[in-house]
Amino acid sequence: MIERVSREFELPPVTVQALLDLESEFPNMSARSAKSRLARRVEEVISAGLGSKD
Repeated sequence: MIERVSREFELPPVTVQALLDLESEFPNMSARSAKSRLARRVEEVISAGLGSKD
């Protein structure tokens, strides 16, 4: 999924690494609201990566 997204949106390598690093931020996906928080963080990281291309 990350590879597909990085190709599709031409994300910088630092953004792809930031997405990979989210794993350590969310070690327990069964915790309350973890999935929604992860989705929000993925959106933030991708938005920041797209903004840094300018």
